Amino acid sequence: MGVLSNTRWVGLSQGTKIGAQVVGMVVLARLLSPKEYGIMAMAAVVTNLAIVFRDMGSSAAIIQKQELSQEVKTAVFWFNIAVGLLISLIVLATAPLMAGLFSTQELTPVLMLLALAFPLSSSSAVHQALLERNSSFKTVARIEISSIATGLVIALGMAATGFGVYSLVAQTLITVGLTSLQLWHASHWRPASLRKCSWSELRSILGFSSHLVGFNVVNYLARNSDNIVVGRYFGQDVLGAYALAYRVMLFPLQSLTFVVSRSLYPVLSRQQNQRPEMRRTYLTVVTVVATLVAPMMGGMLVLRESFIQVFLGDGWELSSQLLFWLAPTGFIQSLLSTTGVVFMATGATRTLLVLGIVGAILQIGAFVLGANYGVLPMAKLYLVANVLNAIPVMALCMRQLEGSWLDLLKPTLIPIASAISMIVALVALDDLLSRSGDYGKVSIGALVGALVYGTTYLMIGRRQAAALTSLARNRKRTPNKAED
Repeated sequence: MGVLSNTRWVGLSQGTKIGAQVVGMVVLARLLSPKEYGIMAMAAVVTNLAIVFRDMGSSAAIIQKQELSQEVKTAVFWFNIAVGLLISLIVLATAPLMAGLFSTQELTPVLMLLALAFPLSSSSAVHQALLERNSSFKTVARIEISSIATGLVIALGMAATGFGVYSLVAQTLITVGLTSLQLWHASHWRPASLRKCSWSELRSILGFSSHLVGFNVVNYLARNSDNIVVGRYFGQDVLGAYALAYRVMLFPLQSLTFVVSRSLYPVLSRQQNQRPEMRRTYLTVVTVVATLVAPMMGGMLVLRESFIQVFLGDGWELSSQLLFWLAPTGFIQSLLSTTGVVFMATGATRTLLVLGIVGAILQIGAFVLGANYGVLPMAKLYLVANVLNAIPVMALCMRQLEGSWLDLLKPTLIPIASAISMIVALVALDDLLSRSGDYGKVSIGALVGALVYGTTYLMIGRRQAAALTSLARNRKRTPNKAED
């Protein structure tokens, strides 16, 4: 199964998650109080960090490793069980401390219940990794979709009958529990006893995964440091505007990045000893990402004020100003986010960790320095930090693929040039578009922008457009027996 087929099923699963989040946000917000949502948000501070350590990167190692014995898989399984239980015990032990930190005693039982999710999730980590290793994303998507839907329905029922915040806790536990049960059922693999573990092989896997965990921790800190700095220096109102602008920029990119990375990783891992083929696969994905994201961020940059007014209303002017700098940052991050799977698939997780540290220093430095001048200068410096970070990351990524900078520029220059032509056209038509009001400007501007972008793309990138069209057609015509 190839990248496109993987992407279809991962995209379907991710779309379901997003839909469930939207439905849950809209409906549960009417059934629960802000305080109850706040308690769950406090719990998320603990659980999101714990998720980084959930399997210590061992699942990624299983997908990447070319040869797997029963002893290795069994060792990883029992290791994951131990890690899941340890994290659960840590969450249980620190629950009263976290409740005291937030001055919210109701947080203690919530965290204690959520602690059960970690051993449940760890127990099926190897099963999911083996399914994804074989690109059985259709099976994984079916499991995730059914579990998410069931968890949401039960949460809605519990919220309607007065269970409050525990309806959200139940949603998490039911979703995780059903997912684990179905993964066990779908996977034909079963762990052996502890006596049949290959601990020497496990040590080699941990050498791969420890650097990956280190990168995830560094990345977690870098991505959350801006909220700390903005909240500390500028207050809650500015933080709200910044967080919203950042979410508008990042939300579609996070979904796209997650789908692409998860779909691409097992394919690149199988090709790790065939670098030319690996490079072609990766550059095809970069072409698709750049082609989709460039007009999205370009349109957001030009139409940001009307977009914010239409979807958020008055009082969010600062968010639209921030989007001027965050939109190009979003495009750069969309390309950078594809590089992680290359370093993972080639076993270069140590390089990934080093690059993550460099990127964190640049980004946190931009936040701290910018805080002395204002939130808008901070956003500008954040853009500069991403540009500087992109240079070594992309260069080393192409070195792993035995390619050059020129190989990477080819698939990105055409989308960038087409997006620039779209931006110029929308700016030139700004007065005319503004006469139709904010709603008209967003809708008509999006249509005009799409036409200009598509026309320019076909004119200057006819060969690239033809290649993408041919790729899509071949995927539709080629039956995929591996899915069934």
